[in-house]
Amino acid sequence: MEEFIGCFSLVSDPRWENVRHNLYEILIIALCTMLCGGGNCSGMEVFGRAKPPFLCQFLRLKHGIPSHDIFGWVFRQLDPKPFQICFVRFMERFAQGLDGVIAANGKTLRGPLDRASGQSPLHIGTCQRLPPRWLFPVSVKTL
Repeated sequence: MEEFIGCFSLVSDPRWENVRHNLYEILIIALCTMLCGGGNCSGMEVFGRAKPPFLCQFLRLKHGIPSHDIFGWVFRQLDPKPFQICFVRFMERFAQGLDGVIAANGKTLRGPLDRASGQSPLHIGTCQRLPPRWLFPVSVKTL
């Protein structure tokens, strides 16, 4: 948990002082959900409620699992630039201990564009470790 917090230290919590759920715990549940194939904030809540024994091994979860509304609100309010820097830092540290190929896939969620503040929509990525020499064809779509 300390390594994760160190990687995401530039991400500031956009919520008020009286929040119930720890920002880093929200981010870890979201990351675990995405790695397991979840695709949205409702999936994050479902994953958290389905996996408390797993999550409690490294999270305190003092106030339980956040609702999908909390996940959605936090991700809409996060500043994407420091989050991207921190996520890349986290993935670099994570990849240091891996051997083989990391297959990555990404998508942009529909609907969370915040036109008033000019923030871009939420982008979600998933990664999977593959044994060495496994190669998959990829098609790249450019705009």
